[in-house]
Amino acid sequence: MHDRIDELVIDGEKLPERTVMTTWHENETARDVTAFFFNIAAVNERTLMVVVLDPNESQLARLLLEQASI
Repeated sequence: MHDRIDELVIDGEKLPERTVMTTWHENETARDVTAFFFNIAAVNERTLMVVVLDPNESQLARLLLEQASI
């Protein structure tokens, strides 16, 4: 999924002119990924945030939902 989004962004014909950030966080803690997601990737309150998780990433899902509720 990550690579496909990058391909669409590079192609430029499939997406309107927008800033698109994709990241891959292998071997990082759920807490570090959550901090990056909300402190770096979320550039403003109108940023559309999308997360693609594996079924075994329940701790990360929980932390993201908790932070999003604040």
